[in-house]
Amino acid sequence: MIRRSVARLAVAFTGVVALLVAGQTAAYAAPANDDFSAATTVGTTPFTTTIDTTGATTDPTDPTGCANRGSVWFSFTPTVDGRVEAHTYGSDYYSVLSAWTGEQGSLTQVACNDDNGSQRSRIRFAVTAGTTYHLMVGTGGFGDTTGGSLRFSLDQAVAPANDDFADAITVGALPYADTRDYAGATAETG
Repeated sequence: MIRRSVARLAVAFTGVVALLVAGQTAAYAAPANDDFSAATTVGTTPFTTTIDTTGATTDPTDPTGCANRGSVWFSFTPTVDGRVEAHTYGSDYYSVLSAWTGEQGSLTQVACNDDNGSQRSRIRFAVTAGTTYHLMVGTGGFGDTTGGSLRFSLDQAVAPANDDFADAITVGALPYADTRDYAGATAETG
C-alpha cells in the first residue's frame, strides 16, 4: 500500500514537473534568429522588424567584445559601397547593438553601442559591397536579462559617385554650385 502511494506520488510529481517545464518553454520560446546560423537576412533597405526576444539565449560562440546576453542575429550583404545605420529605437528593454564580419567563432567587431542617449542603441559604419555584416542585438543594463519587444531597423546610404579621389568632380567655370547627398560618403585610405 505504501509502495503504491509513493509510486503514484512520484508519477504525479513527474507530471507536474513536465507541465511546468513545457509551459515555460512554450511561453518563452527562443526567437527564430536566436542563433548566428539562423540570422534574419536583411535583403533590402530600409528594413524594420519587431520581434519578441524574451526567450533569446546566449550561444557559447557569441562574441564577447560587446554584450551578448540573450542575443538575436541579423545579416546584411550590401550590393554597393556606402554607410549603414542600425538602431533599436522603439524597443522596450535595454539593448546592445554590434556589427561583425567573418565567420562564427572568429568574428571581427566593426561597431558596438550599448547606450545612444537612452537604453536603446545605434551604430553607423562604412560597408563594402559583397561583404556580409552580422548584426547582434544583446540584452544590456544592470540585471536586465529578460529581453522584450525588440524593434530593429537598418538603412543604407549609398556612396556618392565622387566618393573616391579618383572620381572627383571637375569644377569648371566659377562661380560653381552643386547639390549632392553625401550621407553615404566613406573614408578612403590616403
